[in-house]
Amino acid sequence: MAGKQHPRALQPSQANGFWVDSTQSRPLVAGVETGGTKTVFGLAAVEDPTTILLQHRIETTSPEETLAAVDAAFASWTASLPVTALGVASFGPLDVESSSPTYGTIFDTPKRKWEGISLLAGLSAVAAKPTVVYSDVTAAALGEATNPEARNENLLYLTVGTGIGLGITLDGKPLQGRGYPEGGHLFVRRHKSDRFAGICPLHEDCAEGLAAGPAVQSRMADGEKPDEILEVVAYTLAQVILSGLYFTAAETVVVGGGVSSIRNLREVTAEHLALLRSPTAPPTIRAPRHEHSGLVGAMRGAALLANAAP
Repeated sequence: MAGKQHPRALQPSQANGFWVDSTQSRPLVAGVETGGTKTVFGLAAVEDPTTILLQHRIETTSPEETLAAVDAAFASWTASLPVTALGVASFGPLDVESSSPTYGTIFDTPKRKWEGISLLAGLSAVAAKPTVVYSDVTAAALGEATNPEARNENLLYLTVGTGIGLGITLDGKPLQGRGYPEGGHLFVRRHKSDRFAGICPLHEDCAEGLAAGPAVQSRMADGEKPDEILEVVAYTLAQVILSGLYFTAAETVVVGGGVSSIRNLREVTAEHLALLRSPTAPPTIRAPRHEHSGLVGAMRGAALLANAAP
């Protein structure tokens, strides 16, 4: 489900091509979520960062072109609107330690053009505003944990796509410091019927090597049946979730990403989780509520930063 849209859309500015409204008086926050294929950015009110007032989407191309487009929007908004803070959510590996000299820099990533790119250096508008940087999955967890009915919950967000990412919020705050959770490379027990070697270049049969998108595709090419793949992937994901629950005692689990579209995956994962956790009743595993949870989380983080300012 997409973030709530404000009933009165902001009006376009002919000068810059981005949607702004110079009469807007409420304090605002801006956020961006960079992805492998698309980048989304937008605005929200500080007091309600889960309601997207404005959202713009572009294709992710080169770092220079992509960041220039976002920077143009940010610069326009900060110049003409009461934007108080900015939030950045990005794929990684990513430096998220705010005191680090390379804060906001993307490290050794499969997206080779982005390796070594400083997101903050590419966004000149952030120099004038308080800015927070999150991994995309941490931001997604924060976005999903800030619904009106669950603002302070402890939440695990598991995304299963090209890789497996894990985001955690505790009491509504993101778990992130010198780094962030890496659930995809947990070592798990193999399903008793599984003979797949695993394809993680680092660990072969870690969770990501057994159950992420490329592993699923490789299993299909090897002739595994859909029901067999469902069983093994769900069993693997249940163990990743279980590890997170043991350490956080989270009340909510969200599973997203392309692999989560496999029919009945969440339900079968929940069944395995119930068996693994017996006799304790496991939490419900649900789908993301926001279409762009990472963007919502980036703006929520910016709002936390704005509210903490003296």
